[in-house]
Amino acid sequence: PHRPRMQRSFFSEYTPIRQELRRLDRAGELSGDAAWLLEKSTPAEELYDIREDYLEMKNLADKSEHKDRLLSMHKQLIEWMKRTRDLSLLHENDMIERANGQMPFDFAHDDAVYPLEDILQVADMVGRGDVFRPQLRDALSHTDPAIRYWAATGLAALNVAALPAKTELQAALKDDKSWVRFATAEACCYVG
Repeated sequence: PHRPRMQRSFFSEYTPIRQELRRLDRAGELSGDAAWLLEKSTPAEELYDIREDYLEMKNLADKSEHKDRLLSMHKQLIEWMKRTRDLSLLHENDMIERANGQMPFDFAHDDAVYPLEDILQVADMVGRGDVFRPQLRDALSHTDPAIRYWAATGLAALNVAALPAKTELQAALKDDKSWVRFATAEACCYVG
């Protein structure tokens, strides 16, 4: 959620359309759907009525009348991730290390190697506001690198609101896992 809706892409940035959109954005000349495309971040959750809004431009996730549906869908997603032992929560290098010569499917079903529920709990905090800052700060020192990675990513998503975790972030810059250091460095860019 802390990434721009239209993320930079090496090839696409050279196309005339992308260059013009970036120029208009810098000049403050975009509005409506074009401005939506260049938003600096996206919400943690999005919900659309595809019958009425097939282009998915009006996010209904923050509307009170859709709260129950959103919660139900979120719960279904989390349960599906647990049931399928979803590996998308792991950085690719982390997955290779955990596999230790096995196929990912095999280690994914071993809670000692892949504590999915613990990782998912921290990953699910990303983009949900500074209410989770204390948990994210504490998770930076967890023994599992995926939990540390998601904690750093969550603090990066908080931007300057992560400032109270500055000391812990600076310590995490020395993490023994490169992917944790990279996520931490991004968060540090916001807090100085």
